[in-house]
Amino acid sequence: MAITTSVKASKDALRKLRLKDSALNAMANGIVITDDTGRIEWINNAASQLTGYSSREAIGQNPRDLLKSGEHGNDFYKSLWDTILSRKVWHGEIINRRKDASQYHEEMTITPLVDEDDRITHFVAVKQDVTKRFLAQQQLAYSEALFHGLFQNMSSGVAVYTAVDDGQDFLFKDINRSVEVLEKINRSNVIGKRLTEVFPGGQRVWSVCRSATGAQNGKVRAISGYVLFRPAHTTLAR
Repeated sequence: MAITTSVKASKDALRKLRLKDSALNAMANGIVITDDTGRIEWINNAASQLTGYSSREAIGQNPRDLLKSGEHGNDFYKSLWDTILSRKVWHGEIINRRKDASQYHEEMTITPLVDEDDRITHFVAVKQDVTKRFLAQQQLAYSEALFHGLFQNMSSGVAVYTAVDDGQDFLFKDINRSVEVLEKINRSNVIGKRLTEVFPGGQRVWSVCRSATGAQNGKVRAISGYVLFRPAHTTLAR
């Protein structure tokens, strides 16, 4: 009876272990489990696909030896290790290197596991490839910098606005240098203020602007856009 019970318990434990293994392998995020020194004990399929290393190639190795790209200094890794060795979760982005030597941007969370004596036994790293997101952010930053450069250096005065009060007024979001020169105003005194505050007597100009943004039944449909200023702000156009 004792032997039968022991065998049944072993089978149940093995079944649960296989279930956990299958569940972790089915996850879209890469998962790497290391011992307390950082040597890999287990990786899932997503981590293999991400890094290019099979489970057989990775187990027993240190991620540093397999994935270090050389893009981060010693201080970066020291801060990471100081965090997880103090039993805290580390989360951040890191540039790593695949088996084929190509680099990728990875968002990673490392969680230390402790035993009943509060000793660290393992580290679990959850990894996600965010290279596309990084490149998109780079492209967006480039586009914004390009737009800002063009915006500020245009010879015509241009202001960015948002319509408020159903288009009965406009809130300045930004103005370029030419507006400051043409209208003899300072950007810091304009941003966030209404058109009627900045130009109290500008009803005719304001009316033209309101019409140009697509007014219908006395209301402006557009909630934002660009206003082109000319000397003496006598005419504005969308």
